[in-house]
This record gives sequence, C-alpha cells and structure tokens, in this order.
Amino acid sequence: METDKVRRGPQVKMFGNEKCQICQRKADGYHYNVLSCQGCKGFYRRTVLSTLEYVCKNGLDKCDLAVVDHPRQRCQKCRLRRCEEAGMRDQYVRRKKNRTRTQRILENMRRPTVIVKPLVKEQHKLMKEVLNCFDRITDINSQKVLLAPLYREIKNTANQEQQEKLKMESFFQLIVNLIVSFAKDLTPFKEFTFQEQVIILSSSLLEIFVLQSVTKYDPLTKCVTTFDGSVINQARLEAFADSDDFGKSAFNLFARVRNTACSTHLLALMATLTLFSPDRNYSPELDSKLANVQQHYIDLLAQFIARNHPLEKKLLPRLLMLLTYLRQFSCSVAQ
Repeated sequence: METDKVRRGPQVKMFGNEKCQICQRKADGYHYNVLSCQGCKGFYRRTVLSTLEYVCKNGLDKCDLAVVDHPRQRCQKCRLRRCEEAGMRDQYVRRKKNRTRTQRILENMRRPTVIVKPLVKEQHKLMKEVLNCFDRITDINSQKVLLAPLYREIKNTANQEQQEKLKMESFFQLIVNLIVSFAKDLTPFKEFTFQEQVIILSSSLLEIFVLQSVTKYDPLTKCVTTFDGSVINQARLEAFADSDDFGKSAFNLFARVRNTACSTHLLALMATLTLFSPDRNYSPELDSKLANVQQHYIDLLAQFIARNHPLEKKLLPRLLMLLTYLRQFSCSVAQ
C-alpha cells in the first residue's frame, strides 16, 4: 500500500479567480497570513524591513485602493492600514536574523578564513620597547616624584598669579624632559648623531606632547588631569600660552585623537611614528634614514591592528591621517 506524502502547512487550493483582500486585484496565494497579490506582499515587506512611515495623500485615511488608474498611484498609508486590517503582521516577515540554520551554514562555508600572522620576534621586541618608553612618560607617579619638590617651592610664592605661571612652566618643562627621555630610550634613535637627535626632537616635540596628553584627557569634562589632581582646561591653557587659537586647536586635537586611538598601544605607536616622521625639511640623508626607521613601525602598527582590531578596516588610514592633523597643528604654532 502506497503511503501518502506528508505535506507541511495547510493545503490551499486556488481556483484562479481569487481577489487580493487589500487591493482587489488577482491574488496568487497567502502571504503573511492574508490572501493577497505579489504587489501587496512586496509593499508590506518593504515597509516592515525599512520601517517606513506614510502620509495619506488625500488626508482622509479612507482612500479607495481598487479605483486607481495605475497600481503605483495607490495611497501608501491606506494600503498599509488595509494590510494590517486584513491580518498581515510584521512578525511574519522574515528578517536576516531569522535565517534558517541551513542558510547560515552555507554562508559560513563560503566565508573565507582569514589567518593573521603573529608578530615576529623583532616586532615583539619593538612593541615591548615602545610600550615601556611610552608608559614612563605617561606615568602619574613619575611626574609626581619630579614635580612635587618644585610645587612645594612654588607655594611659598606670595603672588597667586605667579604661582599659576610657575606651576604651568614647571609642568610643561617636565613634559619636555619626559619626551626627550622617551626618544633616547628607543634603540633606533640612538643610531642618529647628537645634532640629528636635536633636530628630530625639536620638530616633533609638540606633536608628541599632544599624544602624551591624550592619555590624561577626559572627553566628558574636556580637561587634562595632572599628577596632583588639578586639571588643565582650554581656558587655562589659553591663558598660559596667551593664545586662544593654541588652546582651541590643542583641545580639538585631544578629542579627535582620543576618539580614534583610545588604547595605550596605539598612542605609543603613534608617538613613535611621529618622532621618526620624515618630510620635515630635513636633509635628504636624514630624511632617508627616518623613512627607513619609520617603515618598521608602520608595519608593526598594521600588524597590531590586523590582530587586535580585525573588524575596524579603516582604523589604519584614520590613524595615519591623524599624523597629518598633528603636523598641521605643529606648523600653525610654529608660524
């Protein structure tokens, strides 16, 4: 005895003269629980997936969907209302997250496997050195040890205005000293002559100062915190520099860099790239040496992003673009 085949769902027999319950055109089946045509089915699906909102073209919300010269002239709001009244529900519309298990498996089979090579021994050594050097210039405790004696002497100054000026001068002098030590601790920097080192540091000092300050920048308060808990805001920096443009540009850069390079690893690599950045009106010989050194750190940055930020495809060009903004800031201050 031949067994009957099992059918899923109700068996609906169409005679060919059924009408769409929404627009009264010829229906071709049940869509989203309603006997309807392909046009109304597609209209309802697009509306749900795109979360569209319509306005009645006549303002009456009672348009006749059957009496139109052309199907595309139907009032969209009244058509949507009629779909819902007939029984269509948005939960019946298949979305991407409701894909069947088989579809997901097939897509995963087509998806290429991405294997990112690990850092080689030399790159591990470079990364460790960069992080150690950058941590030393951003460490609050190291600043506290160096600045505390100076601040105690400044407190004996009677004039409040003089105290503020001396505090800011001491703070920025310390930052300069820390940046110099950061550069001297990097192995490639030692390969340059003393005169070349002075030229490189004087050209990149301001840009590294911005990157160093970002580690203490709070985007909510828009302030940079110092070792003693006090803060430097835009107004305080402008008063010290006696320049509104300098303070505004500096804090705009703090915010921009903070939004893009929010980890210490990225900031440390950015500071190193800035230090060894060529194209600063150097001699051709120095320019060539710097370009060769910087390329090693660019490769390291690209490899680090590929391993730790694989989904952020535009992170590397955005970080390199920050170098341009830092250079523009430095040039504007120099002028």
